Formats: sequence, structure tokens, C-alpha cells
Amino acid sequence: MIKKLIVTDIDGTLLDSTSNIPQSAIKALAYAKENGAYFTLASGRTLNGVMPLVDTFKITCPLILANGAIVYDIKNQKTIFKKLIDKKTAKQLANIIKSENAFFYFYDEGSVYATEIRYAIAYYDKMNKLGKTNLPIHLVEDLEAASQKHDAIKFVIHEDDLSTIAYLRKIFEPIEQKLEISSSAPWNIEITAAKLSKGSGVIELAKYLGVDMQNVMCIGDELNDLSMLKVAGFAVAMGNANEELKKVAHFITDDNNNDGFAKAIYKFMEK
Repeated sequence: MIKKLIVTDIDGTLLDSTSNIPQSAIKALAYAKENGAYFTLASGRTLNGVMPLVDTFKITCPLILANGAIVYDIKNQKTIFKKLIDKKTAKQLANIIKSENAFFYFYDEGSVYATEIRYAIAYYDKMNKLGKTNLPIHLVEDLEAASQKHDAIKFVIHEDDLSTIAYLRKIFEPIEQKLEISSSAPWNIEITAAKLSKGSGVIELAKYLGVDMQNVMCIGDELNDLSMLKVAGFAVAMGNANEELKKVAHFITDDNNNDGFAKAIYKFMEK
């Protein structure tokens, strides 16, 4: 039997617009597993942030976390791959963001660090909707100092003004060779160490499992999913996806409120 691997984004892909899991997705994944396919998540979050979904779907396949900065074997509870933002770069990054008075926070493997309570509130509001409240947030006075005490895996910037987001992307040019910059929504910027992405995580995972990339399906909706669609043998863009994903997709499925995820699974399993 040919080994197949299904890798999915979470928000806007696996979940509908109310952050619920459609029954069609549960049935489609059960069908895929019964027919020998591996299934896993590729998320911008770290392990604690995805555990409720891991439990719901009884995922035993390694997970791609923090936009590819971590590949974690959940079954054997060991890290297969991990790359941090080095301390010097983290300090430079924090300084640049602070100088622009932008709002940001960063992750280490088990926590989020933020300076303002409104970020904690906003984060927990979102996590409550998704049933993912396992990731603690620490309020600190100085994120630059915190980034030197803790191992930063990912920085996240949030701004409601989209023109500000576009401007902030440009200010990282002096250190962009040390960074990988993406986004999971129009109003944020996600930053990891260079040459890391969901795509690089998929490649690492496929090697680990012994699955040919031609037999890998990746499905997503936002720009931080673009890299994994580019490396997949079967790249699927959701109907609600960013247009950049639709340009590279082999298949454009329905949107996340109309069983788009499930339809893509059946399409892949028929191949």
C-alpha cells in the first residue's frame, strides 16, 4: 500500500468560521485513516495550543508546530526537529518592533510572553472559542529582556491597521536574512528563524515517515500555508483561501463552511 500523508492548517481550513469542527471533517478523516493515511496538523501554535485537537482526532502522527520551527513526535513524546531564533536576532527584532510602537508577543515551547493585558485577553478570547486554553501567557515588563531569558521560537505582531502591517514588513529588511516572515491573517506578522516554514516542516516530516512528497496532501487558506502547498504532491487551497494559495493549488475545494476540507480529503484518497 502506498503511504499517504495529509497535513492541514487549522483555522479557516479544518475549522469552520465559528471555530467548530464540521462532522464532515471527522468522517472524512476517519475514512482516510481507515485507508492507511497519516494525518497531522501544521500550525503556527506550539504544542499546548493544539493539544485539544490532537485529543479530539486521536492524532499519533508527528505535529508541525510554530510554522515549522518544531516537528514533534506526539506518540513518543520527543522533538524530531527544532530551531530557535538566536538571542542576538531576538534582541534586534524586539528593538525594531518596540521602536515602531507595534504590539507584539513571542512564544517559547510552552508559553506566550506579552507586555499588555489586552493581548492576554485577546489571545484567551480566541483560544476559548477554539477550545484551546492550555497555553499560559506571562505578562512581562520588557519583551526584549524576556527574549534573552527565554528561548524564542516565534514572534507575532498584531495591528488592526493593514497599512501598518505592510509598513512593518519593510522595517525588517536589515535583518531579513536571519528571519522567515509570514502571516496567518491579514492583521498579523509571524516571524521565525530563517528558512523555516510549514513547508520545511512538511519535508522533515515526510522524510521521518518515509512518505514520498508526491503522496503528500497539504491544505490551507492563509499565507503561512503557502510554503507547504508549494512542496506538496497534492496542494489544496480552501475556497476561502488567499488568492496566492489558489495560484499554486492543484485543487481548489469549497470553503470552510461548506465541507471544503472533507471534499478535499475524499479527492486525495481517490488518487
